[in-house]
Amino acid sequence: MNKNIIFRIMKFFNSTPLLHLSVDENFDTVTRSHLSTKKRFRLSLIALNFGTLKLYIFTLSTTPIARKIGFNFFYVLDFDKIQQRKSGNEISAIAEEYEKNTLNNLTPNERSRQEEFLKIRITENNDSLSNIFDKANYYTTVILAFSAALVYAYSKLIELQLNITTLLIFYLVLINMLDLLDLILLLRRSVSVSGFHRYSFKSLCTSKKEYALTKSLYFDFVASSNDVQYYAGLTKNTEMRSFRVILIGFFLLICTTIKFNHIETKQDSPLLYLQSYTTLDKNR
Repeated sequence: MNKNIIFRIMKFFNSTPLLHLSVDENFDTVTRSHLSTKKRFRLSLIALNFGTLKLYIFTLSTTPIARKIGFNFFYVLDFDKIQQRKSGNEISAIAEEYEKNTLNNLTPNERSRQEEFLKIRITENNDSLSNIFDKANYYTTVILAFSAALVYAYSKLIELQLNITTLLIFYLVLINMLDLLDLILLLRRSVSVSGFHRYSFKSLCTSKKEYALTKSLYFDFVASSNDVQYYAGLTKNTEMRSFRVILIGFFLLICTTIKFNHIETKQDSPLLYLQSYTTLDKNR
């Protein structure tokens, strides 16, 4: 019970740009597993999200068990450094290691079985990439349609008089706008494919080694697995941000409707009273 309360408090501060609590290793997001691990937490006065970059201003990082505290005026967290895509040279080095330690020791039948296995895994990775990009396009469509409703809510909220309730609503509007900007940048990164590393057909044709095909398939398998891992991470962050934008957006729409219905009721009441008063006066 106590852990649930602590986790909800942590999630609350993980969701607000002021007094923001985060975990660097998980690209800002706090999860339930962090309650019982030795992860480093970051507490920031201000946190701003810009797609694959997160900016923390006046921030403290601390590891509860080690009791080590670090302070930074500014700290930038980069998704590409946490979820790194392997370069072509790195994938080639992995393929060379596979050739040295495995391929040289395989019989033709064993190589054939490995080729079939690698073909299946490459197909699975390609299907996963296709599903990931379909999700990104789906979220793009949903957010574009929902943005029209958000613009309507924002335009109506400007007309409200300032009080404690409206200040809280305006703070939610600020959070929603920052989340929407972050989501747009994440979607842009998700759909803008910079390129994939794949084994070239020329290298395969010019190689005289009998296991050249197996090596090329292993290269493509490592590269496609790395692509799936990278874009799946982007999609996961996109899903979380989309949920927050829609959830807070619906709440703002409800607040807008309730507030303006309340204002219209107040404006209509005096008119009804004056009309009934006039009617009575004429009867006299």
